[in-house]
Amino acid sequence: MSAIFLIGATGYIGGAILVELKKVYPDANINALVRSPSHNDAIRAAGAQPIQGSFDNLDIIEEQASKADLVINAADSDTVELMNAILRGLKKRKESGAGTPSYVHTSGAAVFLDGGNTGKYDKELKVWTDREEDIKLITPKMLHGQVDAPLLKAGEEGYASTYIICPTGVHGIGKGPVGKVTVVYKYFLGAAAGAGAVTHVGEGSNIMNFVHIDDLVSLYIKVIRLALAGPPTTSPYERYFIASVEDSTAREFANACAKVFHATGKVPTAIPKSITAEEAGMLALFGSNSLLNPVRAREIGWEPNGASVYDTMDADIKTLVASM
Repeated sequence: MSAIFLIGATGYIGGAILVELKKVYPDANINALVRSPSHNDAIRAAGAQPIQGSFDNLDIIEEQASKADLVINAADSDTVELMNAILRGLKKRKESGAGTPSYVHTSGAAVFLDGGNTGKYDKELKVWTDREEDIKLITPKMLHGQVDAPLLKAGEEGYASTYIICPTGVHGIGKGPVGKVTVVYKYFLGAAAGAGAVTHVGEGSNIMNFVHIDDLVSLYIKVIRLALAGPPTTSPYERYFIASVEDSTAREFANACAKVFHATGKVPTAIPKSITAEEAGMLALFGSNSLLNPVRAREIGWEPNGASVYDTMDADIKTLVASM
């Protein structure tokens, strides 16, 4: 019976993973980090034991990791201290003679952004794959790279089998016990509040990518099966999986968003507005290109078949607005 420590069970992605994990591994002992006691009952009902704590409680995280056959982090892609606490715990697990534990980490496709922030597509840009030769190009200076790069190196040391899943923009109503709404539309609504309209950077021909939450969870389950099957024969750079299914220009996405947000009364116009990268501020990232090909994910048998982002957009946005 596997011992699993899950970080992010109250969130959108982590909660959906928990629900599916209990279907696939009903006898697994799952401990879940939970910040608010008000969520404990929901987490218990989903089949996990709440462990009270937050990312600030690194001692608790290290202790839980030291007791786990598998740690899943579906909550944070950027905090080096959190990663280090998990790795310290996994190293203790290995040194205790309990075998080689596994760690499934959640990164994000922003690591592969071209950084142009111009809102313009460039056909000469690199198409990133999740093959080893591309993953070895990840550096600490890239977005999320401050965690991905050292985690890949830690995987080479052998005291833990590391796996990284890299989602693009996740959409669809989640099935988790607490968080059910994607954050993608929160960003667009936040920008619209200041601009008076849903926005895109420049001409908006830059490419964005999306994956349905159910498809993303199915990839996690594929990877978790690998992690629990025993020590891998592949390098950590072959255990990095991009979750991307659908591409769209930013302008097309903004056009569709604007119509739905306007219909909810949250935005005064159904026509999106072009802004500069300077005006976009931190959201200038949505003016960059992301060109991806999830080769390795498909090689391990991932077969995404979820609905299009344009088919889930209405329900996603209306659920977000209703929760506000």
